[in-house]
Amino acid sequence: MPAIHLNDIVVAQSAWLFDILLLSVRIGAFALLTPTFGGSTVPPTLRVALVFALSVAMTGPAHSQPSILQALSFETLLINIASEFLLGAALALG
Repeated sequence: MPAIHLNDIVVAQSAWLFDILLLSVRIGAFALLTPTFGGSTVPPTLRVALVFALSVAMTGPAHSQPSILQALSFETLLINIASEFLLGAALALG
């Protein structure tokens, strides 16, 4: 049986959290700009909880390859976050 190293687990969990981050940015932009969820009738705490729950549910056990996450620079991360926000905004505004 191959040995499992702690570093492998941490890198795998980081990739999963990275996927949740990007997905929550897209869903969050959608929820922010959609009149139903973005209005003042839905409490902000409920919106954040809904965005996080949907992100975790949609990510599931499948996630990015850890090697992809290690190759990202800070600038690439910001570009990915901005593109996810713009995709969510485009979905919300039609």
